[in-house]
Amino acid sequence: MMVKVYGIPNCNTVKKAIDWLQAHGIEYMFHNYKKEGVPKDHLKRWTKYFGWEIVVNKKGTTWRGFHLKCRRTSKTKARRLH
Repeated sequence: MMVKVYGIPNCNTVKKAIDWLQAHGIEYMFHNYKKEGVPKDHLKRWTKYFGWEIVVNKKGTTWRGFHLKCRRTSKTKARRLH
């Protein structure tokens, strides 16, 4: 079985996940958000299942770097995916 890992390569959580997969001999494909983007149908499914608050990752440096107006716009767009 092939596992698909979604993320950005410099994320510590992604690095840990990939290290774990490699240590356990599990094959994986890496989908780099920065290079490949995120398919809209995936976003819809993930926000419906997990909620936009989890999918957006407000703990990351990208979110913290956004101006407050950008954060509000992002929240509104994320809610519309439901």
